[in-house]
Amino acid sequence: MLCALKGTKLAHMYENNEIDFMSEDEYVNLCCDFLELLPKTTTIHRLAGNGFRKTLIAPRWLGAKLDCLNKIYREFVKRDTYQGAKFN
Repeated sequence: MLCALKGTKLAHMYENNEIDFMSEDEYVNLCCDFLELLPKTTTIHRLAGNGFRKTLIAPRWLGAKLDCLNKIYREFVKRDTYQGAKFN
């Protein structure tokens, strides 16, 4: 997940409304869409991360890794799907 940290060009661009980031809901849906297409045997090492709260500018939701992972899990349950469900 792309993020803007204090003192970076990306943070400057965000603060000047030159770029924007996905909402957490958009990210969760995209992750689930993507995971459905991957084989069940593919190991995923990172779906979410923790931004350093002192330097994280955006997206603010990125600072809550476990919340994001739980939302991905709940979206899978809601969809009644799993990793690899659409893999051919």
